[in-house]
Amino acid sequence: MESAIAVFRVRGYDGTTIPAIAAHAGIAQGTVYNYFPSKEKLLFACARAGGSPGAIFEQLRAEVGHRDLVDQLESAAVGVVRFWDLRLPAVMMRAARPSSADRPGVHFPRRALESARDYFAAEMRAGRIRRADAETLAGGFLGGLFYRSFFERLYGLPSTFRADREAFARSYAREFAHSIRKTSSTGGSTHVRTAR
Repeated sequence: MESAIAVFRVRGYDGTTIPAIAAHAGIAQGTVYNYFPSKEKLLFACARAGGSPGAIFEQLRAEVGHRDLVDQLESAAVGVVRFWDLRLPAVMMRAARPSSADRPGVHFPRRALESARDYFAAEMRAGRIRRADAETLAGGFLGGLFYRSFFERLYGLPSTFRADREAFARSYAREFAHSIRKTSSTGGSTHVRTAR
């Protein structure tokens, strides 16, 4: 799987072949097919192995109150953009040929949105962020990261943009944390760690 991830990152989805992955791993092409019947299935497995957004937010929910809010959101944002770095080509292929909402693989993005919603709801219950609609926060957080990944992959970033994908994710998470942090009744903000 590490070889597949390395080849996908260098060549992209369209430029990656099963023979190239097998050569990188030093194994026979048939060995890859024994475990993964198609390049798309292998890509999905690579994306899940890197930590799916649903799993990332489930872990964060378990850590509410034990880690700094900004640290949590930064690690989530970086994990999500790494996931989209691998998974976006397959998602775009599926979007080009939509079918039933019950098709295989649909539960992963649904789980991600639900897990993010549940994480933000847990942060509200813990009193670490202001009261808001948890679904809106989940959609906003994941949506901004998805859009950046989508735009970069499809069009390339404007030459005036300086931040790479992970630097953007960290900055995005810090800004998001500052926008949702709980404020005291006197108008001051509760402590949220500032940028590094």
